[in-house]
Amino acid sequence: TSFCESLAAALRYDFIYVSPSDFIRGGEAGVEERAKRVFDALMQQSNCVILLDEIDRLLLDRDSFEYARQGDMFQFMTPSMLTKINDLRERKRSVFVIATNYAERIDSAIKRPGRIDEQIVLLPPNQGRREKIINKIANDAGLAISSDDAKEIAAQTPLYIFKELEYIVEA
Repeated sequence: TSFCESLAAALRYDFIYVSPSDFIRGGEAGVEERAKRVFDALMQQSNCVILLDEIDRLLLDRDSFEYARQGDMFQFMTPSMLTKINDLRERKRSVFVIATNYAERIDSAIKRPGRIDEQIVLLPPNQGRREKIINKIANDAGLAISSDDAKEIAAQTPLYIFKELEYIVEA
């Protein structure tokens, strides 16, 4: 999310966040109709960074065990989403990002070049960057934190991401 927000700010684009709840609110029966409405709205946008966050269950690899275990409606969603994502990509009016911790679960047809331009692994920040994040969080919250304390917190949190660092600093 932070990456996409920063990308939108750098491009001077609006930022749109789409989560699984935007598709599954109201139960399985209406998922396709909600997906259609979400993508219809996204197709009307321009100059936006659109984050499709953690929607991998709607994009499951059709050869996987997880896909076979799903109900019929969710099995229908992978090919349906493929078309919707392809249509959004062809518009070339916005940047869209599919974020997941489970890239290996996503259907290969969706990850094919021409549909997804780049696959980028975003790792947690290194120690120096964590120190800067800690200092910024403390400063924004009006908290006094020494550089030694920031360095110590950063050293003790090697795999932490922004939200986890924010929780620690503000606690």
